[in-house]
Amino acid sequence: MAITTQLAGGVVGLAIAATYFVADSTLNPEEIHLEIARAEYVEIDGVGHITQQLVSGSGKPIPAVWAAAITRVNDFGVSSVLCSGTGGEERPGIYNGAVDTYNLDDWTGDTCADTRLGPNDFAEATWTYVNEYGLRVTIGVVIKPEQEDE
Repeated sequence: MAITTQLAGGVVGLAIAATYFVADSTLNPEEIHLEIARAEYVEIDGVGHITQQLVSGSGKPIPAVWAAAITRVNDFGVSSVLCSGTGGEERPGIYNGAVDTYNLDDWTGDTCADTRLGPNDFAEATWTYVNEYGLRVTIGVVIKPEQEDE
């Protein structure tokens, strides 16, 4: 009887420990957080580029669906999209803190009307990922070329 009691106590103890581990993992899942550390427009050899860096809060790579567009605002305040694109669910980007520089065509996944941003142009992008609670989170940025002082 003593062996049965010890065995039963061991099984109950193991069950409690396993339940605690599962509950703790469910209540405190590993953080999945993405933030934009850098996003800027630069010109390299007269061609416009976007340099970006997205950093994972956990240090692990995070897949995110990206969308990007280049927009021009004319003198009357009317906006027109010059180029735009997305990786879609089937081609998400994987972000882990790397600094990446893309020309405007590659950054948008489209053929842009111009190779540089003008003074009334801006670039915008969003990244959508699923956090540790299964919720979709979208972060974004608007990038304008720096204006030179006149």
